This record gives sequence, structure tokens and C-alpha cells, in this order.
Amino acid sequence: FAALEVGPHRKKGAEEGAAYARQVVGDPLAGQGQDALSLIKGFEGYRDTPYWDVNAFRVGYGSDTITLPDGTVRRVAQGDKITQADADRDIQRRISGEFEPMVARAIGTEAFGAMSASQRAAITSIAYNYGEVPSRLVPALQSGDADAVAQAIRGLSGDNGGINANRRNKEADVFLSGGASTVRP
Repeated sequence: FAALEVGPHRKKGAEEGAAYARQVVGDPLAGQGQDALSLIKGFEGYRDTPYWDVNAFRVGYGSDTITLPDGTVRRVAQGDKITQADADRDIQRRISGEFEPMVARAIGTEAFGAMSASQRAAITSIAYNYGEVPSRLVPALQSGDADAVAQAIRGLSGDNGGINANRRNKEADVFLSGGASTVRP
């Protein structure tokens, strides 16, 4: 295991990231941490009716699926209307059943498990937004260097015409605020 070290030039970014994490879900030092569910919900916002986004209709917290109370999953269709409970059920299923495992496979389960909740949340948020772990992040994530990871996350800011630049910067800040360790493969 290799400790992630935050260099002095990143201290301000880490402090801002910690402040952002406290704003969203409370003080991470009080044991609440930053979780992927809260982070993604904060970025995506809730909508009860579908809207078109890039390649599919989306609803709830930016999802292209609806998870019904019986566990059945179906694609979002124009004209659907969901409740917040429907959206919550869907995002929880997607985070734990799709996106966290996707991140763990991309960087290694040991490395993923060694990250703090805030670090896992930041990377899961990125995977949720992209539908995958951007390959440009994987080497930094596997390096064990928090500064390199934050820099790589910020490097994604120009994607899609820069529409998510603010989100990428906040995810980088949340990652730096994690202060955990990861493993080098």
C-alpha cells in the first residue's frame, strides 16, 4: 500500500474540496465522508419527466433507466413520469451494481477498496457521467499519486465543449480532500 500524498501546492485545493464535501454531506472528518450517491445527486439534480441528453432520454438523476419497485429495470421513454422514490431506487442500484464495480474493474479492486469514501465517490461520479472510466484517468489512479489523479480529473474539463468543467474541478477537489491511501498494482 502506498499513501497518497498531497503536495503543498495542492493544499488550497484540498481545503476547498473538503469545504465542498462538508457543504454537500457534512464534515468528512466526523465520519460521514463524501459518498457517491450524494455527490452524483448534487451534480445531476432530480427531474420527474424525461429529457433528451446526448444519446437517450434521461429521468431522475440523469439516468436512462427506471428501476421499478419489484426490481424490474427498463429504459426511459418519452412521456414517462417517475417519483423521487423511483429515482432514488434507480440511482442506488446503478451506483452499487454498475458504476462502483466498473471503477473497481478499471483500476483494480484492491486499489478501489483502499481509497477513501470521498475518493471513490469522485471517481464513481465521473464514471456515472461518462458511462465508463475515462482511460486517461486509469494510469493516474493506478499510480497512487493524489496530485496526479486530481490533475487527470481536471484534464477532463474540456471534454464535451467544457460543459462539465465545474463538475470536474469539484470532483478533483473532493478526491484531494479524501486523504486516504491507494495501492500501486
